Amino acid sequence: MQISYSFDSGIAGKHILILWSIHGDEVCGSMAIERLREDIIQWNITLISGKITCIPYANYEAYREKKRQITHNLNRIFWQDEQWGIHDTARYIESLILQSDFVLDLHSFSAWKEAFIFNDYNTEEVNTIIHSIPIEHVMIWWTELYTWLQELDTIGFAKKNNIPGITIECWQNEDSQSIDTAYACIFSALKSYNIIKEWENVLHKNQIWISVDTIIRKQEDFIFINAWKNFDPIEKDEIIWKNLISHKSISSPYTWLIIMPNSSVENWWEWCYLWKIITNP
Repeated sequence: MQISYSFDSGIAGKHILILWSIHGDEVCGSMAIERLREDIIQWNITLISGKITCIPYANYEAYREKKRQITHNLNRIFWQDEQWGIHDTARYIESLILQSDFVLDLHSFSAWKEAFIFNDYNTEEVNTIIHSIPIEHVMIWWTELYTWLQELDTIGFAKKNNIPGITIECWQNEDSQSIDTAYACIFSALKSYNIIKEWENVLHKNQIWISVDTIIRKQEDFIFINAWKNFDPIEKDEIIWKNLISHKSISSPYTWLIIMPNSSVENWWEWCYLWKIITNP
């Protein structure tokens, strides 16, 4: 089952695709899309060019059960050959991506109260959109960590087809602020493409652009030395983790930001990421 909303101004312009609930337990964007739909229907927002297509419940079965996924991670099976189950949903989303001019893929998360943007393009067009969005942290080169995996997410699929897009983590799951953040992201992107008439002020932030450098996988018997939080700075020579058996400690060779630390992760899975702040493009 798929629910979609489409709004066409009847005037030439960009076709923007907005996706949410690729993971079924990430619901704030679904609520933001419903808010957008209501604002358009009530004429609180006027389309002045282009077209908007919204998929508020992309992984509908998982959304109904409030689970991240049922059988497969929908955000990892694009451009695969299987034609059954959740793969049919992926094929449907692929068809919409191929009809669009820009993809806005919205997510939320359970562990950290900090929104951030993933920019896999770093082009002038995409950077202009990003600069309009009131989120402080922008990550680039995320996909460089996973080039060896034969997996594509929505934006990876779009990029392979030369369609620009961005992924945004809009605060914490089901937090009221995440709904406002998601709506501000949608509004900013639509305004930047001159699709809607501006009717409310969106606060802009000075953005910090961060380049991925290192992925750290959990080693057996190692623990974090501190209860690191998302975007905590790690200074050069500061101890990050230690071994419970040998008591060996590992220090940072550089100054970093630690991203998405997960103290409960299983061995050899992604424990955290280390990033370097770069000049804002």
